[in-house]
Amino acid sequence: MATNGRTVASVDPDVALAYKFPEVSFAYDERDVALYALGVGACGADAVDDKELHLVHHRDGQRHIKALPTFASLFPNKNSNGRGIVNVPGIHFDASLLLHGQQYIEIYKPIPSCAS
Repeated sequence: MATNGRTVASVDPDVALAYKFPEVSFAYDERDVALYALGVGACGADAVDDKELHLVHHRDGQRHIKALPTFASLFPNKNSNGRGIVNVPGIHFDASLLLHGQQYIEIYKPIPSCAS
């Protein structure tokens, strides 16, 4: 795969398209939702801002916190089991050269604060 110190990418479409990703389950709870919100800056400027506090704490219990819509972007990453396309048979490339340019998620209803 390396030629003169450079990586040469190759794809065998028949092998790659025949690959079936394994089915995996994904579960999360209120703690995960709150940590994600904190990680992307919720309550960063004001820890008691009512507009953002509901993303990390609710006085009626954590089951009432709201998940940010972008929390859904974690689901595909969990499904890849940390390996993603790198281990798909028929696709060979240097993953350190990969640039994730775009992702689209269409949200039809609020994301629950816990699910499996």
